[in-house]
Amino acid sequence: LESRPCLVADLLCLAAGATSRVYSVLSGQLVHILHGHGGKVTSLTPSPNVLYQLITCSMDGTVRIWSVDDGLLLSTIQVLFN
Repeated sequence: LESRPCLVADLLCLAAGATSRVYSVLSGQLVHILHGHGGKVTSLTPSPNVLYQLITCSMDGTVRIWSVDDGLLLSTIQVLFN
């Protein structure tokens, strides 16, 4: 599974193994590496409601919500598999 990069305001977010990387579109510099998933990040998308929030999901069975302007993990949702 390959995820596509996405824009969150002026930040480019992309999956890199079990992490997500956040780059400034303006400077091209790496801003944050988001650690927390225990498996490969399979999808990421900007929050439809909150600026500077990123939603990621992973093979570890979690969905995580991040604040990408400061690199903080805001919430973890465990997805149950049957």
